[in-house]
Amino acid sequence: MLKIGGVPEHFNYPFTLAEERGLYKKHGVSVEFVIQKCGTGAMIAALKNKEQDVVVALTEGLVADIAKGSNLKLLGTYVETPLCWAISTGAKNGKVSSVDDLKGATWGVSRYGSGSHLMASVLASQKGWGVEGAKFKVVGAFDKLRTSVNDGSSDAFMWETFTTKPFHDSGEVKRVGEIFTPWPCFMLAAREDVATEKKDLIKRALAAVGEAAALFHKEANTMPQFIAKKYELKVEDAKQWYSGVKIAAKPEVSSKALATALGSLQKAGVLTKENYPNSKPLAAFVDMNIASLSNESCTVSTKRMRENDAGFQVSYWKIRGLGAPLRMMCAFAGANWSAVDFEAKMSADGTVDKKSWFQGAKPELIKRNPLLNLPFVIDNASGELVTQTLACMCFLAEKLGLMGSCAATTHQLLCEAHDLRNAAVKAFYGRQDYEPYITKTIPKEYAKFEAWLGLHKKPFLNGETPTAPDFHLWEMLDQNERFCVEIKAASSFLAGFPNLNKYYSSFRALPELKGYFNGPFYQYTCNNPHAKYPLPALQKEMDTES
Repeated sequence: MLKIGGVPEHFNYPFTLAEERGLYKKHGVSVEFVIQKCGTGAMIAALKNKEQDVVVALTEGLVADIAKGSNLKLLGTYVETPLCWAISTGAKNGKVSSVDDLKGATWGVSRYGSGSHLMASVLASQKGWGVEGAKFKVVGAFDKLRTSVNDGSSDAFMWETFTTKPFHDSGEVKRVGEIFTPWPCFMLAAREDVATEKKDLIKRALAAVGEAAALFHKEANTMPQFIAKKYELKVEDAKQWYSGVKIAAKPEVSSKALATALGSLQKAGVLTKENYPNSKPLAAFVDMNIASLSNESCTVSTKRMRENDAGFQVSYWKIRGLGAPLRMMCAFAGANWSAVDFEAKMSADGTVDKKSWFQGAKPELIKRNPLLNLPFVIDNASGELVTQTLACMCFLAEKLGLMGSCAATTHQLLCEAHDLRNAAVKAFYGRQDYEPYITKTIPKEYAKFEAWLGLHKKPFLNGETPTAPDFHLWEMLDQNERFCVEIKAASSFLAGFPNLNKYYSSFRALPELKGYFNGPFYQYTCNNPHAKYPLPALQKEMDTES
């Protein structure tokens, strides 16, 4: 008998599926799946107390514990995709309306060393809040965390997005933001002595769950509805989660994932010179008799990941704007990346409050680059901070293999797309009447790209696959289509431009960007709140239709 511990959430259904389909029996192993409501910290304690043999737990919690000297070992990767942590506060907490309001706040956590604790530390680090930027209070399980933000004993807490969403929808707690882990979210682990003693059983169990995971993804027509019913999710939420998750349950650990997690935990102050004085070789984190180290990237899409262990941080306002092309580039390339966005709020007097950036993060970050502005990109491996829109695009393009075969061609296309963007800003923000933008600028600029595509006869601007300028241009085409609907134009701005219309549709259908278009970044408003077009209400309506 092998006891495997895990949280009672939709991610872990393949363990039950393996039992239901007789896969444990097929592989000659008996498995008991033990529910752990308090999460990673409690599961690590259960391993150490020999209450369980194996756990499926959050990567960051396991890596931190092993780094600090525990006798645990990683046995493989369970979920290859990152986790989106929802950030929640009390339903009636009028003081907190965004993540930026949580500087210096008290975070409710299930226990120290849990994901809810570690990721709050990572968030504070990303936001530049310093060690005093986040305080912690151990509250307990998920239900107690929800209670704590409503009775005021804590200000906020983090939990997996789709598990929390029913309580956002009901109004029990309020969602104010999210943070993504730039690594595979769940791994398997055991005590070193138990892994040695039960090596054969563990290998058999992993084979059974791996087979169950394959069935989980194969049965795409029925699985989301089943997950929705079993875990009390809305069907549309279950479909969205299912479309973006990759459960592998394989005896393999990405070296890039380990390096990224270690770097983030050190930067966040979770791992210090006191508790992690000497770097361990990555192989020391893994039971090499059961699992292997791989050089694959940290997320499921690895096709274009280049040599970058620690990933990138992409920062902009919490809108699409100039940040969208950068986010899409990272998503398309399967890059290991995270977003740190800053929210601009409309004040009662009609002015725009941008303190989260100008008084929050910028004063500290500008010490690293005197040219600093939004957007900016940080290479976490080298610490290099690059700012200015086109420079950021070229920087990522070079890192991610999206520069194309001729840099001069890429540069001129980027500049042309940026000309369209600059003209759009004047119309969207009401700095001039939008009529000239519609009647003169759009036809003039669209004609250039229409002729370019006709001349080169390739699906994308630089050839057979997208490169940096494609992300910049497509974002503007999409924003213009939204603008078109809002002003009730007679027809699409793409009418009369068949090459560009086909290009627009082909880009939208790219399988590498399916997760991006189904995810939160594409749902952002296009512009900051003082813009006239497109309005947030319209964007929400259009997203629902699409």
